[in-house]
Amino acid sequence: MKVAFIVWNPFQLIQFEPLAKLCTDPTVILIDKETNAKLFPPGMLKSKHWKTVFVKPAEIPLIDGTHDIIFFQSAFPNIEKIKTTKLVSLQYGLAKERHNYGEWRALADMNLMYGQYSADIVSHYAPSYAVGNLKFDTWGDYTERYADKVQLSKELNLDPSKKTLLYMPTWGELGSFDALLKPIAALQSRYNVLLKMHHNNDAKVPEWLISAKREKIKHIYDGSADQLKLLCASDLIISDFSGAIFDGMFANKPILLYQENSSGKIGVQKFDLESLEFARRNDIGHVCEQADDFERSVDYALEHGAELVEKAQALRSTLFSQPLGKTSAQASIDYAKCLFNNEIPPLTQAQIYVRDTVQRLRTIEPKYNRLTKQVRDMKKPLLKKLLTLKF
Repeated sequence: MKVAFIVWNPFQLIQFEPLAKLCTDPTVILIDKETNAKLFPPGMLKSKHWKTVFVKPAEIPLIDGTHDIIFFQSAFPNIEKIKTTKLVSLQYGLAKERHNYGEWRALADMNLMYGQYSADIVSHYAPSYAVGNLKFDTWGDYTERYADKVQLSKELNLDPSKKTLLYMPTWGELGSFDALLKPIAALQSRYNVLLKMHHNNDAKVPEWLISAKREKIKHIYDGSADQLKLLCASDLIISDFSGAIFDGMFANKPILLYQENSSGKIGVQKFDLESLEFARRNDIGHVCEQADDFERSVDYALEHGAELVEKAQALRSTLFSQPLGKTSAQASIDYAKCLFNNEIPPLTQAQIYVRDTVQRLRTIEPKYNRLTKQVRDMKKPLLKKLLTLKF
C-alpha cells in the first residue's frame, strides 16, 4: 500500500508523523504556497521516515493515481480533482464544528475521527470510524518522563514555586490574543506564563511575536512547539474558541475559557453558537467574558481545578475513544489497509450524490469569486460618479 500525506504547515506533519513511521516509504506532499516551507523547523521535511515532494496547487491533479491512499487534515486546493487515489481525512480538532463537520468531509472515502461523537456526525458523508487522537498516543510516555515537575520546570526555565498557566489562543478575529496579551503578561509576577500560539498565526499573522516580546512574555512558543511537554508543565489551560481547549481536556487539566462577545463572532471562521466550544462551555471549564474579570477568573479556576476536571469527565468520555490493544496511529493504518483492500463499505448512492455536488461547487466557486470581484470593481467608478452628482 503506497501512502502519501498532504500538508502545508508543520502542525499537519506533526500529526501525521506517527502514521508515516508505520508506513513503508511514504511520501509527504507539501503544497507549495510560495513561503510556507519556511515555517517548517530545520530537518522536519528531510526525514528518514519519508520523502518530501513539493507540489503547486495547480499541480494537485497530477498526483492522482500516484498513491493508493492519501491522508489529509482539511480540504486542499483541487482535492475535487482526485478521482482514483483513495482519500482519508483525519480529524485534527473539535472546535468550530461548522468547519470540522462540514460538507468537505464528503470528499473523503473514509473519515477517521477522535471519538464516536464526531464519527456519528460525519457518517452521513462517508464511512467514518473512531480511532482516538493520534497526538496523544505518547501521552503516557510524556507523563512518566515529566512526572518530576521541579525538573521539568528547570528544563523550561520556570519558577518551580509558581503555578504555570498555558495560554493557547486561536488565531485571527476569533482569538483572544489582542484582548488578553496585556492582562496575561501582567500575571507573570504571580505565575509562570507559557504562550503557545496557533499554527495559523505563524503563517498569517506573524506580527504576534513582536507584540508578545513587546509585552515581555518570557516563555513564547510557536505552532510547532511540543504541546504535550507544555501540557505536562501546566496547572491551568487558558484559551478561547480554540481546539486546544480539548487537548487540555484530554490531558485532564482545568480549563479557563475567555469568550468575550461570543454572539458578535458568529460567522467568523465559521463559528456559531451551536459549536461545541460554546454550547458546552460550562461543561468544559470556567468561563470568563470580560478582561476586567480575567485575573479573578484565573485564581478561581486554579482554586477549583479538581472540580473543573471532574465536571468535564462526562463530556471527555464522549469525545475521545481509545482503540483496544493498539495506538490510534495503528488503528488509522489498519482502517486505511481495509479501505485499500475494499473491506470498507463503498459510498452509498446518497453519499455519491453529495460528493458530486460538493465537487461541482468547488469547481464553480473560484469562477464565482472572480466574477464577484469583477462586478465589485465595476461598481466602484459608478458609485464614485453617483456620489459626485449634484441634485
